Amino acid sequence: MKLFIFLAFCLISLFAETQNPTNENCEDCQAVLPAKRVESELKSILQKIRDYKKDKNRELTTLRKKIDLLKKTFAHYKSEKEYEIKQLKKSQIKKSTIYRKNREIKKLQKKLALMKRQLAKKKKTIISLKEKLSQESQPIVVATVVKKEETPKKWIKITVDNDLNIYDLALKYYGDSQEYEKIYMANQNKIDRDYQIRNGMSLKIPITENFIEQPMFINTAN
Repeated sequence: MKLFIFLAFCLISLFAETQNPTNENCEDCQAVLPAKRVESELKSILQKIRDYKKDKNRELTTLRKKIDLLKKTFAHYKSEKEYEIKQLKKSQIKKSTIYRKNREIKKLQKKLALMKRQLAKKKKTIISLKEKLSQESQPIVVATVVKKEETPKKWIKITVDNDLNIYDLALKYYGDSQEYEKIYMANQNKIDRDYQIRNGMSLKIPITENFIEQPMFINTAN
């Protein structure tokens, strides 16, 4: 801008000198500043002004392109960060939902275990009451005690499947998962002390008073 003002000032000064030469040195001025020279000077000054404008226009165009590129880059960066923020919010919501569901599941499992224990106690109470009633209803008879040979224990033979564990078998055949010791005692040669069983294992299930599921074939061998 300063260069443009300086060139304009020079142009105005030169034009004024050509239009108003002094009387004293009129011949000298015409000799020094002929019309053709003034014209060439004016043309050179105008050309410099044009060149200056072109340079500034090129710089302005370059700056505009850089600004447009920066705007596009910023818009792309902004959209990426907004997407990342949305994904983080979704993951946080999912985590909180899963945590809440897990707590509800744990509470239900505790209630279920409590109900099973209560049910087992009630079954034991019913069995003891039945035994008392049967004893009271029988007449007292004095008789000699005769030793009898012990009959072999009855049991059924099953094959483990569906990834059942020893507690599931106790619940299935005795109605109480706490009766797993009966199955363990009958199969000590196959089941370790950690009570782990596998699919395909052949096990004996003793038949007791609490026995529930009777298969078609009952084995009475030891």
